[in-house]
Amino acid sequence: MNDENMIPQFIDKLQQLDRYATDVGVFAEEEDSFYAMIAAVHEFGVAITVTPKMRAYLHSQGLHLKETTKVIIIPERSFLRTGLDKFKAISDRVIARAINDLFQGTLSPIGVYERIGIAAESMVKKAMLEVKEPPLHPFTISRRRKQSTKPLIDTGGLFQRIMSMTVERGGD
Repeated sequence: MNDENMIPQFIDKLQQLDRYATDVGVFAEEEDSFYAMIAAVHEFGVAITVTPKMRAYLHSQGLHLKETTKVIIIPERSFLRTGLDKFKAISDRVIARAINDLFQGTLSPIGVYERIGIAAESMVKKAMLEVKEPPLHPFTISRRRKQSTKPLIDTGGLFQRIMSMTVERGGD
């Protein structure tokens, strides 16, 4: 009887897993830096100081601010953290299946992270579509400034830029 011990191969595969990581979000590549900024504004909210030039521009567009308005608040509409929190609820199953496939030889170590990233990316996109609160300001919706009345959804540009990226970790 030939008893082949597979433990050394399993240890090697586990050590290979430590070489990678997966990031999920909207990445600030040069052509997408606008969308990375928009994602950050909606994820965390922002307070914008009203300047005279901004006040004049908004007035010309039909938004007449009170003289006492010194700050415009764009509220937090977290989709990234919410989506990743939802992913945590299913991550044990996703990771267990990926590790099983790694040990079965049907998935590479980088493939494990890619599968995890795709699942997390999907949950973030789902969370984005579910955001309803806080609602958009009427001025944002008015005069067809947006193609949708849903928060975070306009042309689909931000949604399309949510992605996962598996990277090799830096030196050990």
